[in-house]
Amino acid sequence: MSDQARMMIAAVLMAVLLLVSWSLLGLRGDRGSGAEENEGTVEAGDSSSLEVAGDSGPYGEGGECIPVDTISSETVATGERIGVTILNSDGEPMVRGSINPEGGCIESWEIVGYEDLSLGGETDDGHVDLLASGCFLARDSGGTAVSFSASGGVSELVVRSDSVDLTLVSDSGYWRVYRFYADSYEFRVGGNTSEWSGLAPGLLPVTEEGVNPERYFGAVWLADKTKKEDTRKIEEDRSVGRVVWVGARSKYFAVLIATSDGERADGFVLSAGGTASPGAMIRRSDVRVYAGPVDYYRLRQFGHDADQLVDFGWPVIRWIGMVIFWFSAKLLSFIGNWGLRIIVVSLVLKVLLLPLTQRSFKSIRKMQLLQPKLTELQKKFRKDPVKQREAMARLYRDEKVNPMGGCLPLLLQMPVFFALYRVLSGSVALRGAPFVLWIDDLSRPEVLIPFGGSVLGLPGIGLLPVMMGLAMFFQQKLSATDPKQKSMMYIMPIFMTWLFMRFPAGLTLYWFVNNILTIAQQEYIRHSELRASPGADSTSGIS
Repeated sequence: MSDQARMMIAAVLMAVLLLVSWSLLGLRGDRGSGAEENEGTVEAGDSSSLEVAGDSGPYGEGGECIPVDTISSETVATGERIGVTILNSDGEPMVRGSINPEGGCIESWEIVGYEDLSLGGETDDGHVDLLASGCFLARDSGGTAVSFSASGGVSELVVRSDSVDLTLVSDSGYWRVYRFYADSYEFRVGGNTSEWSGLAPGLLPVTEEGVNPERYFGAVWLADKTKKEDTRKIEEDRSVGRVVWVGARSKYFAVLIATSDGERADGFVLSAGGTASPGAMIRRSDVRVYAGPVDYYRLRQFGHDADQLVDFGWPVIRWIGMVIFWFSAKLLSFIGNWGLRIIVVSLVLKVLLLPLTQRSFKSIRKMQLLQPKLTELQKKFRKDPVKQREAMARLYRDEKVNPMGGCLPLLLQMPVFFALYRVLSGSVALRGAPFVLWIDDLSRPEVLIPFGGSVLGLPGIGLLPVMMGLAMFFQQKLSATDPKQKSMMYIMPIFMTWLFMRFPAGLTLYWFVNNILTIAQQEYIRHSELRASPGADSTSGIS
């Protein structure tokens, strides 16, 4: 088998793995407390104690257990809502929410800065609202929503720094306490209406268009390790054992409910019929809740391996992906355009992998120059395959050429390519991130000429994938060593162009830039050899 054939097989395997992957598509403890009130508005400072009057503490056991089949996403329509605004470290709003005293339910939790990209967004200003269907509705032992009033007549909470508490009490002796944190998507909730805390099935919204709900939503939990299950596989309500946290997620957002002390409790996942986000329950009245983007650093701050929800790939690839993500998200944070960051990452990876690619291209170049002699041997011993192989082996040995030299370095680079694929295909940072002109979302396939439907599995024609395919064609033409493999020069670029029409624009941009840099590197090596040996053959062996 020729070197070119081996390289083509490696490329096909990489493409198949990419297609399969695409289709299968420090800890923080409880923080300090305190609060100040000012004409019905509470701003974070030193929040007041969570304790309220009564026989039991604010996070004590009590009340009747709400069975799994009675958990509801019902939103109570009466009562004056209490507004909640959480500010980030720059003093800008990052969450806008509201709580209805009738049931003590969170009725909205708008993630500012994340646009709803679905058809017909849930909010007037276009922000993603993770809890628009209502969450943590408090019921009494008879199943009726509890009517609360806010302690101190609070009507608006503004969380500027540290944390702030909202205490809700009722005439019937029920109470509920929320604690919100500045610069965080986390909050804490406790009360005495039930020993269970849960999320209703169908709670999470679809925030992008053109998604498959069966793969888009899933249940997640932490028992012995972090686990995920697509909503289509959850056919009935069932126990997932003793868990630290349990929740539901979409591709880019998640709502997790965790025990406040980090200990395990009984967890359940609830069926949503396979077409909506699953529900989740945990046997605790005092819980920590994360409701926000599937962001690595935010989830790592939440703790208890929640950052494992960010899929950087298989174990070895995961570490490479984490380094690439840290470099692009942290070190390149001064570059506002993610498209430019991807270009910089392409340049840096090309420099780091230079020793491998140099060896690969030099080996390919030697094979190109050796091709006439190999052709001659193939003709001479065409009727004796054994002698042909022996003669070719002698030629390789005499010329000090390794026929696998051009293939192996490329195979060693595959973990880096797969790690980058995982980073770019699932990162919430690229969601809605524009590049230039019509490329306004690097997390979605780039479409310049839409079909208005699906043709061969494609929504339309993108210019970036076409440019990537052309660059790949010229790259293969420069590295071709066997005229018999000429057809592969056309087949592979066409196949990869079709494949990348379905991939996020960020991935296609990286592959295009990488191909351009590879072509430049190959040409530099070829011209360097010509300068060193003016009589050397400069042809590639394929017309």
